[in-house]
Amino acid sequence: MQRYNSLTDLQNSNLEDSNYLYIDFRGQSFASGFGACLSKCLNLEDLTLSFVNQKERGLFDLDASLSNCKKLNKLTIILSYNEINGQELFDLCFTFSKLNIKSLVLDLSFLEPQYIQINELANYLGLGLAECKNIQIMQLNLERNLVGDKGLCSIGSGLGQCEQLQSLKLNLSWFSRLGKLYNNNLYIHDEGACGLGNGLAQCRNLRTLKIDLGNNNVGNQGAYNLVINLSQLEHLNHLRLIFTKEYKSLQIQNKIYNKLRKSFRKLVYFKLDFHREDIG
Repeated sequence: MQRYNSLTDLQNSNLEDSNYLYIDFRGQSFASGFGACLSKCLNLEDLTLSFVNQKERGLFDLDASLSNCKKLNKLTIILSYNEINGQELFDLCFTFSKLNIKSLVLDLSFLEPQYIQINELANYLGLGLAECKNIQIMQLNLERNLVGDKGLCSIGSGLGQCEQLQSLKLNLSWFSRLGKLYNNNLYIHDEGACGLGNGLAQCRNLRTLKIDLGNNNVGNQGAYNLVINLSQLEHLNHLRLIFTKEYKSLQIQNKIYNKLRKSFRKLVYFKLDFHREDIG
């Protein structure tokens, strides 16, 4: 895999025959020449883009830059610590739908500004994900973003349209050491967990699933309702759910375990974490 850490190196390279690229522009100002470089990569199959903590706002016409990569099969985009608006995110997801991408890693953790609810962004993300009907493997990292119940319901609805999805890792966790610094309504509760489950229940080809809801406010009933919805996934064989909350009702925990055993006949591996300390 060819790796580039500056636009100058990228511009001075022969990219026409490149199949695998890793481009890391973290902490740098974005330059317009990047799109022209990427448009030359007609044979590109595997691409990793790291734009962590960009000094300029926005996605820099990233969707237009990717549109010529018709052979792209695997894509990783890391956009942590950036300020992104919803329309930009939707346009990016819509570009994914026009390509042949089968494997997508989208890291949107620690978005700016961190202190406000990102419901609007989550709604646009849900609409964008609904267009990604050909993706089979997806990792979506929304760590330390105040998605809220409505935002998560939108994301769940969008994921439910990903008909070919076979493997999903979804990180919606929050930092416990920060405590509850914000309005309680900004966290994920039973409603959001249920909405996510409703959407994922439509992903009939799903085989591997990991959901991290750590340090949110999903209660006993929300956890159980999520499992009830997931029990419709007949092909699921690997499942891990992380709630990271002290559940006072052992009865609910037992109900969840019993539901898993009865409903998921094909499960090879499953694990439930109710405390983040359990995570290895």
